[in-house]
Amino acid sequence: MNGPYEAWNRALIQEYFPRGNRGRLAYLPVDDDELEAMAEPYALCAPADAVNDFTAAVLAELRPAGSFARFPRMVTGWRKVRDEPPYVAALALCVLAAARMASDPTAGIASSNYY
Repeated sequence: MNGPYEAWNRALIQEYFPRGNRGRLAYLPVDDDELEAMAEPYALCAPADAVNDFTAAVLAELRPAGSFARFPRMVTGWRKVRDEPPYVAALALCVLAAARMASDPTAGIASSNYY
């Protein structure tokens, strides 16, 4: 995995899934403001660059296929080779996309289409 992806993945895990909360329900409220707030404390990038930096890091992991097709392989057996799940940043990108959903009645798109 690329370094920026790993950095964002680790930061998201530390922010939303601290070790003391193991086995508890979690909430991943990723949006522009959350990413900007995380950028400086986790030494990821400048807050103003957070959304672009985060999306670029995740999209770089999706190449060359350009889809999430490789992430199911990452889920299988990850506990045997690492302490932290490798897919949190990819999941967070989906949450970010859902946070940005807007309706477009002329195109027949409802803001809840991500469901």
